[in-house]
Amino acid sequence: IDPARRFSVKHLLDERLFVIGRPDLEGMPSGEGVRLASLRKLPMVLPSGSHSLRIVLEQAFARARCVPNVVAEIDGLGTLLDYVAQGHAATIQPGAATYRLPRDGGTVAVPVTDRGARRPTHVVSLSDDELSPAGLAARVVVTEVVRDLVRAGRWAGARLHDS
Repeated sequence: IDPARRFSVKHLLDERLFVIGRPDLEGMPSGEGVRLASLRKLPMVLPSGSHSLRIVLEQAFARARCVPNVVAEIDGLGTLLDYVAQGHAATIQPGAATYRLPRDGGTVAVPVTDRGARRPTHVVSLSDDELSPAGLAARVVVTEVVRDLVRAGRWAGARLHDS
């Protein structure tokens, strides 16, 4: 049996990426948006190389024909954002991470405007014929909650995938 047939993969949404950092960090962009190529010198803290977001970021930087100035790697979002809030570096995260930012202006989030600089989000479960009724119901509820959050504008930079 092909293992891929045992799973259901549904593309739910695409998230815009944001540069997050303290406004007083040298090189931190401001304004309505920023291109990745202009971030070459900005000190960055990113997830480690095996993290799915890091893979998306590496591909986006490669398309922009530049290499990020990575000064640290941290996989835990809370720890990573604390590091950023202390002014050590900026980071690039999807819109979902912006809900954790304090609203006091100590850190800002600037959208990345490069085409294709988005993170896809999927719901993955066992295939329908192997999924329990409770598992199927949970998948339906998760999908509905995500759609409601995006439609209500409560998920920064998210766009539902047409399917």
